[in-house]
Amino acid sequence: MDINDNARFMVFGDSHSSFFSGEDLIVYGLKESNLFNMNFHIYHVGPALAASLVERQSTLMARENIFEVLKREKPSEWHGVLFAFGEIDCRFHIVKRLGHQNALLTDDVKHSIAVTALRYLSFMHEVKLLGYHPIIWGPVATNFFSINYPDYPNYGSIIERNQITLEFTKLLSKYSADNEIDFLSIFPALITDSLETKQEYYFDTIHLSQKAWQLTVPLLWSWLITNKHFSIANYPNTLSG
Repeated sequence: MDINDNARFMVFGDSHSSFFSGEDLIVYGLKESNLFNMNFHIYHVGPALAASLVERQSTLMARENIFEVLKREKPSEWHGVLFAFGEIDCRFHIVKRLGHQNALLTDDVKHSIAVTALRYLSFMHEVKLLGYHPIIWGPVATNFFSINYPDYPNYGSIIERNQITLEFTKLLSKYSADNEIDFLSIFPALITDSLETKQEYYFDTIHLSQKAWQLTVPLLWSWLITNKHFSIANYPNTLSG
């Protein structure tokens, strides 16, 4: 596809979709940005869950809002559609679904993680059937709150939440490969060997700062080159934005 000089992506997600705006802030509604020879159209659909995207008439109507946009756009005009969901599931809902607050990686928590991953993947198949190239953008490492804030509820310690995110990341990577859905993640670079979250990549203790583009640009451009959308000659010669 040769539609212009930049790679074009739609981005749907919770507040973590804001990372693709090029600014250290939370964006609402529609936001367009041009970064590193890539064009992003960002749709922040609210604090929706990865597990709920298969549900019709959910509280936030995220599914309906996403499909409304996809059905009015043309797949041939977009290189890919990025989906940035799952962080909320990993720090809160995967455990909440079980009716308790134990965030240890027990068998029932692992089962809840698998259910979430499979529901998310099912939604990707629906997007693919519309002719788009869906890309799951893996959830980031958990926030480093030591207490539970009402706006950002969580269960367990930082390490326990990152263990859940790691398991979710591994399962999504496997399921995606088995089903020919693309999955990209910088999660391994956001945690220490002891599963602590690296604070230097965050601007507000929960959302990635623009510093994380140094991890993201190689990943997205590797995808573009592998899929023969662009050649290495198009790779940005600076990571300054």
